[in-house]
Amino acid sequence: MPEDFARAWRSVGKALEAAEMKVDDRDRSRGLYFVDYKHRKPRGRIARTLMFWGDDESTQKERFLVLLQSAGEQTNVLVFDEKEKLVTAPVAEDILRKIQQNLD
Repeated sequence: MPEDFARAWRSVGKALEAAEMKVDDRDRSRGLYFVDYKHRKPRGRIARTLMFWGDDESTQKERFLVLLQSAGEQTNVLVFDEKEKLVTAPVAEDILRKIQQNLD
């Protein structure tokens, strides 16, 4: 984000709220938002075969950490799992896309 940390913190908080993502907690000193996020998780091949009459995906709720890192006049926004490992799966892209779409 082309904003300093203070502005980015405020903007991301508003974007999370506008995207209707549930923020359970926040730690501004660490730059963390704790977000419970429902997303669709694809089923495995065997499950799809056995449950051919149902949807291809199921809804799963997980907790993610949205981290803001100051980089001078810019701020990086990253998504981590509960074990504080960087998430590169499509769900992270989805979270970041929803934040971006709801920025002022």
